[in-house]
Amino acid sequence: SISNKSTIRLRSTLSQAFDETTKQNRENESSTAISRNFISSQQNLEATSTNYDNVSQYLEDEKDEEFDISLKAHSSSGIDPLIELPALLQTLSSASNDFGLSFYHDTIQIYKKPCRPVSIPGSLGRVLSIHVEGLPEAFQVENDEFLMQLLGHFKECVSKVSLTQPVLVAIQSSGDNIDLESLIEKEVTDYGLRDGLEESSPAKAPEMEKTFIPSIKIELDGAMI
Repeated sequence: SISNKSTIRLRSTLSQAFDETTKQNRENESSTAISRNFISSQQNLEATSTNYDNVSQYLEDEKDEEFDISLKAHSSSGIDPLIELPALLQTLSSASNDFGLSFYHDTIQIYKKPCRPVSIPGSLGRVLSIHVEGLPEAFQVENDEFLMQLLGHFKECVSKVSLTQPVLVAIQSSGDNIDLESLIEKEVTDYGLRDGLEESSPAKAPEMEKTFIPSIKIELDGAMI
């Protein structure tokens, strides 16, 4: 009948409309999922390309297993290995913990004789070299604020240890591997602890009046120069 035919056409129209709406919803959901995946990929790419300009930022991401920053006592010279050195290492281990870093000294190279550079006469040659392990290649330790604060903390703690003579504590990247003599020379150069001396007196001064008096006196590792 006419009524039945109208009902069939109405159902067919409603079914087509429902199918069209369902198709549109699926397309919208697919588009949203693609957009979310793209944004997630962009965020992952940005995180992967992060450049670490300082140790503080590097340590923030140390929760990832691929990062492992630690300190290692590499070598020492002129320090009593039975009394002074153990006290120093224990103090530095505690100071490292204050900064959340592990400190290892099982493989330290010990030189009983002081390491005195020929270019720095009068130096005591008592040095303790500490390597920072796990830094990126060519990382500049002396330009990093975190490590300089750590070094300052080291020196403050070492000053409270009972020592017969002062000890130079130096930290460097494990990739630098600067020898002990060069560490002393670097310390002297960086802090201006040595001034050049005049090799000749004024030419116009009479022979009997020619004298040479150093303009300043400085103390290097406890030795007066």
